[in-house]
Amino acid sequence: MTRTFHKPIKRIVVKLGSSQIVDENLRLGGTVLNSLAKQISLLHKKGIEVVLVSSGAIALGMGS
Repeated sequence: MTRTFHKPIKRIVVKLGSSQIVDENLRLGGTVLNSLAKQISLLHKKGIEVVLVSSGAIALGMGS
């Protein structure tokens, strides 16, 4: 889906939950995070600030 905004976008907030951070074995989920990192990099190159918020720290710690 493509959205049209009336003002230029300066900053976006991305909120990740536990299911995006860890896999079914409670280990760091590399595929999703790698894709997200690439997308954030593209936004950064366009001059858009990205704030990444995560609630997955507890789930990741449980897999240790």
